[in-house]
Amino acid sequence: MRQLSRKPVPFRLDRASTEGLTDQLVEGLREAIRTGYYASDDVLPSHDAIAAAIGVSEIVARNAVRRLAAEGLVVSRPRLGSVVLPRTTPIWRGHVLCVLSDHDFNRRQAVMVEQIRAVLTQNGFLFSQVGVLHDADGRCVYEGIETALLRPVELIVLMEVQPDIEAWVSKKGVPYVVIGNWHEVGPNCIGQIGQSLHRALQDFIRYCNRHHIKRIDIISCNKCPVVQRELVAGGLKVRTILAAGSSDECVGPRRASSAMKRPFPVSYGIERCEKVMQLGLDFVRSLLASRHRSFPDAYLVTDDYKATGMLTGFQEGSVRLPEDVGFVCCTTGGFCPVYTKPIAQIETTPCKWGEIAAERILRWLLERKPFPNDNLQAVFVPGETLA
Repeated sequence: MRQLSRKPVPFRLDRASTEGLTDQLVEGLREAIRTGYYASDDVLPSHDAIAAAIGVSEIVARNAVRRLAAEGLVVSRPRLGSVVLPRTTPIWRGHVLCVLSDHDFNRRQAVMVEQIRAVLTQNGFLFSQVGVLHDADGRCVYEGIETALLRPVELIVLMEVQPDIEAWVSKKGVPYVVIGNWHEVGPNCIGQIGQSLHRALQDFIRYCNRHHIKRIDIISCNKCPVVQRELVAGGLKVRTILAAGSSDECVGPRRASSAMKRPFPVSYGIERCEKVMQLGLDFVRSLLASRHRSFPDAYLVTDDYKATGMLTGFQEGSVRLPEDVGFVCCTTGGFCPVYTKPIAQIETTPCKWGEIAAERILRWLLERKPFPNDNLQAVFVPGETLA
């Protein structure tokens, strides 16, 4: 058995990439093992040595090595470390590539991707992901996918990407599955897994009608025409207000025009969360400071971080929920703003959704049977903030 490897980590991380640091570290170590840089029976550098070499936390290094162990590349030996296993058999059954877009990456996607990764790696499939960036003119940059496709890929998973990305991927001749909004797909698409708010919105509309709630303001970081159309079709009077503070005209059942401006700029992580919460707080403060302030019957907030900021602003201004205004927000897998009352929610369940998607994908990979399309549904959960 060889001693702890003194070879330096042979790569650096790209901190400008949409790909997470753990994912980049896994990919780099995996490639170093595949190419023989770290040979069979070598012991990888310790977690703290890896962390120090590439400038990440020890937790990131530990999680990356655990993923390599799940793939069968290394094994943990007491008092020795992570030992590279012999490659007497193929390391994995095949390679699944997940493609995401920098235009709308969110917590729901991240949780679903990790659920799919866990199931596929446990069943012997290499799972990697790559982001499609956009240049200053809004054009897609496909270099990441091009590089990933230099190696054989069994299946591409498109996670809530725009139709133009799907159209580009469809020309590569690789089977792919679409997770997200339903649309026309190319001949290489094996199936789709939709994500729908329809059932939840219909339940929300029925609740509003029973409680005489007619005027709804949608507070969002992005345009949400599908939500607006559903509510308008249900007889509600709807106005959509973007994060930057612009709004469209009030619309009724027969009119759903939109004059939205300045969509929220793309950014992610802690910085984005803080910005979105601050935007929610600033929106309420501005509203309460206005001489002509007025509340709708209820606010529907599409981002849980923005909802947190708005709730803080309401408490500052002594606005009571639901006595002064109703409040419902979209939440992800139980992550809900903290408030003194249970909050009405339109909830997505990405852990469950990810397991369903992984089951469909794994069955196709193992059996090549027809892919069973599915439409994953959010649910409306009544709460005490909506009367």
